[in-house]
Amino acid sequence: MLSVILFTCSLLLLFFVDFSLLLHLLFVGTFLLSFFFGNNLNLFYFFSMGKIFFDGMSLNLVMLSFWCGILMLLSSFLIFKKNFSSSLFCFSVIMLILTLMLSFFSKSLLLFYIWFEFSLIPTFFLIMKWGYRPERLQASMYMMLYTICASLPLLLSMVYFFSKDVSLNMSVMSYINISYLWVWGGFLVLAFFVKMPLYFFHLWLPKAHVEAPVAGSMILAGVLLKLGSYGLVRVTKMWYMLLYNFSELFMTVSLLGGVLTGMICVCQSDLKSLIAYSSIGHMGVVTAGVLSFSYVGVIGAIIMMIAHGICSSGMFFISSIYYQNSKSRSVLMNKGVMFSFPLLVMFSFLIFSCNMSAPPSINLGGELLLSMSVMSFSLYAGVPIGLMVFLAGVYSMYLYVLSSHGSMTKNFNTWLELKGYDIFCLCLHFFPIWILILNLKIFI
Repeated sequence: MLSVILFTCSLLLLFFVDFSLLLHLLFVGTFLLSFFFGNNLNLFYFFSMGKIFFDGMSLNLVMLSFWCGILMLLSSFLIFKKNFSSSLFCFSVIMLILTLMLSFFSKSLLLFYIWFEFSLIPTFFLIMKWGYRPERLQASMYMMLYTICASLPLLLSMVYFFSKDVSLNMSVMSYINISYLWVWGGFLVLAFFVKMPLYFFHLWLPKAHVEAPVAGSMILAGVLLKLGSYGLVRVTKMWYMLLYNFSELFMTVSLLGGVLTGMICVCQSDLKSLIAYSSIGHMGVVTAGVLSFSYVGVIGAIIMMIAHGICSSGMFFISSIYYQNSKSRSVLMNKGVMFSFPLLVMFSFLIFSCNMSAPPSINLGGELLLSMSVMSFSLYAGVPIGLMVFLAGVYSMYLYVLSSHGSMTKNFNTWLELKGYDIFCLCLHFFPIWILILNLKIFI
């Protein structure tokens, strides 16, 4: 099913855009991955060839990286139209996607760390070159300092393991008893908490999203945050006993952070900040599901990573369309869109409803599995889970109703209209979210 969808989209792509060569290659690459491995994705079986290691989770996230790369290029059509360093932009996107692919396919924890850090360079370049305001330098430095400083303990822990003759091969680390190295295990987990980011480590994310161009926000929310979740899933196999002893603490922080970010979203007036804090809340649920140490929790985390990656990317793309027409990110300055852009309002409703896990979106399946796994760990977790679901519905509907209805502001340009590539990009956002719910076995 997934192969047919991707192949059909790759053919349709030629009729929508002119700069189709790179996009077509990305579509074909995603199609080939799904065709050859789509029926063999399984969390318990992995393939290993030299320095390459991948299983079901790796392949799903690589296909998500390819898909987000396609969406990045489609959403940045104005860069190609105005020729604003378009070749350099394409090079940055290619480098970022290749770096992400190598991160997810790395067999060694050291190689994963190298590509994990190298992904910051093209992201930093995207924000600095195509960002909107002078504050983009501060946002880029926040992102670099937070991630690098939190990753230094990860590097030190790997050096210590190497000195103790502990293998850094991901395919065998889960079978090594290294529970006595609990201090270094805690340092290693810290790097992934910042990358996700977990609440209390999240200060860099809203700043980076606000100052990044639409393509930077889409890849940051769509894939880069998933590097932290991916690493956390890997290390839970290695430090099972250590993390199990601290799982109640970590789960409390993640769920409490999800509730607090939901409350922050309800009070936000900036479109990008609202979507950024929404991402922090969703990744908090993913953290809680992984730390429940259940198979259902890991499956739910993978589904939520894929669903959130596509959905949050779509929300950032919609916010960029609002910004192009009103020159403002304020929710109050983007009212009355229904009168001039009824088609955009329809797409906004579809994507915002997916963000609140409304059926038939794949978000619903991921959220149900995560709720089951977390509540099986502790029934008391049902209270914050319920609050998070309620708040997600509140701020998603708040964002939709406030932007769609009301009287239109004077600074809103009613002469602009949705282009063909905008419509195609919006379709590529909500179409997979609705279709994948019919074939959840590809994640199992």
